[in-house]
Formats: sequence, structure tokens, C-alpha cells
Amino acid sequence: MKMDKEFLLKNRFWVLLTVAVPLTLVAIVYLLYIAPMSTAALKNKIDKAYKDMKGFDKFKNANHVSLADKALKEVKKQEKGVWEVAWKDQEKLYTWPGPLNDRYREGYYAKVITIHPPDAKADTMTPPASTAAEEKKQLLRHVPRRAVRRPGQL
Repeated sequence: MKMDKEFLLKNRFWVLLTVAVPLTLVAIVYLLYIAPMSTAALKNKIDKAYKDMKGFDKFKNANHVSLADKALKEVKKQEKGVWEVAWKDQEKLYTWPGPLNDRYREGYYAKVITIHPPDAKADTMTPPASTAAEEKKQLLRHVPRRAVRRPGQL
């Protein structure tokens, strides 16, 4: 039997049928036997987590509260890790416009700003008591001179 264009055009129904039937059978076998095994494993995992959480429905003493606090701390650790990974992935998406990107991408901007009224005296213009000199160095990084505004300036 010779396979050429004329043969394929003449017998396209039978050619498509010979291709479609085995593929359909493979898909049915996959859906009936292989897919349920993987979903059953996921269902068991979810059911186990549900049973673990179902035990926290009635708090009767401090032991139950401490168990819930431990579970909360574990989840908070995971949440922080997820946020860090998400930020590292998205960090390149957040940029400053044009030439500002090189300077401000590395964090050269004020993180804490104290605003005083225009009629304040110099002795009253002190940083908050909780901000030490070392902490102030970390909080206030390089701010370009043209960006510094004096009280009363717009």
C-alpha cells in the first residue's frame, strides 16, 4: 500500500479514525486510572490538614491556646518566606522613572522624616527620643541637597 497525497485525501475518514481511536482510548485510561491516583494523594493530604485544624474548634484550656499559637507561628514563618520569594521575583518590576532609577534603586531616599512647624525653635527640633544616632544613620540615607526642604518651604 502506497501512502501518498491522493490516498490520504481519498481515505481521510479512515486515517483520522485510526489516529483518533487509540488517542481517545489512551485518554480514557489516563482519566480512569492514573488521574484518580494523583488526586487521591492530594485529597488525603488535605483531609489530614483538615483533621489537624478541626481539633482547634473548642478552646478549653491554655494548652489548646499554646498549640494554636505554635501553629500560627509556623504559618507566619511560611508567610514571611513566601513574601520574600515573591518580592525577589517582583523587585525588578518596580523601577524609578528614567535617570532616577540608578540612584534611588539602591535605597538613597529618606525613610523617616520629622516635620516641624515654621515657628519652631532650634532647641525643640530634636529627633524623637527612640531614634539613636546609629539608628538615624541607618534610617536617613543619602538625600540629594536639592531634595532637602527646610520647614516652611514648599
